[in-house]
Amino acid sequence: MSGAYDRTMSGAPEEVTTAPAENGGDAGAAQPDLGIGLRRLRRGRGESLASVSQATGISQSFLSVVENGRSDITIGRLMRLLAHYEAGLGDLISGEPQRDRVVTRAEERIPLRSPGEGVELYLLAPDTRRAMMPVYGSHSPGSRLTDLRPHGGETFVHLLTGSLLFERDGHQPFVLSAGDSAYITGDAPPTITTVGDETATLVAVVTPPTL
Repeated sequence: MSGAYDRTMSGAPEEVTTAPAENGGDAGAAQPDLGIGLRRLRRGRGESLASVSQATGISQSFLSVVENGRSDITIGRLMRLLAHYEAGLGDLISGEPQRDRVVTRAEERIPLRSPGEGVELYLLAPDTRRAMMPVYGSHSPGSRLTDLRPHGGETFVHLLTGSLLFERDGHQPFVLSAGDSAYITGDAPPTITTVGDETATLVAVVTPPTL
């Protein structure tokens, strides 16, 4: 609903703010469809912005501007929200689930862009309600992806172009260049930084899905 207020399922008004983007957000690169999907998930649970903020540690004002298509959101914060809503990336898109679809065409990939972090991800499957989450990633020069959510599974990464630095708590950092691969556990998610002036691209498979 557009206008001065965003109403929850309970009917209580929530003021729509125009707060600036938080760290890692970009008010000039918003994804309106993503915000609409997040608002639909929240309303479907009958939650207020305040209750979601308290549960996730993401400010109420920032949640509001994201839902209203006025700001980007980092991938780490999106992970937190989807975990709280017990939802997946595919749930942000309206339409019928496509559980039985076998082939995902290039134009059917679900995009997830985080301009503030310099990262674009594309889901290479119809949804994330599966055992594995395959993604294609593009990391621009100067990009830094952090605050990823720990999980009890594993991640496989294969670099197609460029170089990326992986730093994990309690582990030795390492750099992957084109043609290199890594197999890591999900207990210590990496901070991923582009090395050099070339865009780094990769294919990764995460199990279980984290988005």
